[in-house]
Amino acid sequence: MLLLVLAPVGAQQAETYRWLRSFGDAADGPGQLRGAHGICIDADGNVLVIDSRLSRIFRFTSEGRYLGEIGEGPGSGPGQFQAPRDARVSRDRKIYVADVGNHRIQVLTHEGKFLKSFGSEGRGPGQFLRPHTLDFDPAGRLFLVDVDRSVVDVYDAQDQYVTSWGKTGQSEGEFNAPHGIGCDPHGDVFVSNYYGPAMKFTPEGKLLQVFARIREDGGPFHYHNLSTDGEGNVYLMARDRQRRSTMEKFDNQGRHLATWRLPRPENFIQSAAIDKEGRVYVTYQGRAGSGVHVFVRE
Repeated sequence: MLLLVLAPVGAQQAETYRWLRSFGDAADGPGQLRGAHGICIDADGNVLVIDSRLSRIFRFTSEGRYLGEIGEGPGSGPGQFQAPRDARVSRDRKIYVADVGNHRIQVLTHEGKFLKSFGSEGRGPGQFLRPHTLDFDPAGRLFLVDVDRSVVDVYDAQDQYVTSWGKTGQSEGEFNAPHGIGCDPHGDVFVSNYYGPAMKFTPEGKLLQVFARIREDGGPFHYHNLSTDGEGNVYLMARDRQRRSTMEKFDNQGRHLATWRLPRPENFIQSAAIDKEGRVYVTYQGRAGSGVHVFVRE
């Protein structure tokens, strides 16, 4: 296991984070990650890691001990995945997977057994092109962002399509390759564009706030993903023009709280999940491999 040292950046940050551990990057053996992308916390506090390259989903304890695989591995059948990107757990412990290559959302039991799927390829209601990230609001509705359609899709607690909102463009409130989405405890929805900025909306799509604009001073250049925690804070997975990755944390009103950097510039941040204790689990990919870093607030 490679020892990693946290490298905070930014002179006026109010919070700092330190590296705690890494896992999933072993040289060989079960649970080795090749293309860790999405990540979420299951109903028991374990960590689910979505490996897009292997088209598999692995489960680990919060300490990084491998527990096994969920689903049926690569393919297009029930419970099989093709380049999945993200997953989230519903209030009733079900696991929802953005199965991008099969243009669908799959629903699994807590144990990882197939229940159902919905969606198909296309641009119409209930269809997907590239559903990149998803999240649930406090009412149990599913919100997901489709990169290639530049919209947010909304499904009710019974997995029925409700509506889509969003408009392609580069003005405030418009979507330019949206990649990240997260809901806060108040029901508001945060969306990040790949080339910035991040925005806060009502559940109906009314723009409330714009923050984390792209800077020209060597700071973040694009945002690969976005996550929220139980307090409504927002975490952006950023890269600068030199392709170095940083985590950027904001409060619910878009005020910057912290920045920290992965120590190896060749490791690109993909996604993050925050558990109830505030630990931040970050997936990465790089030339030397792929895995999960865990950070804690000091």
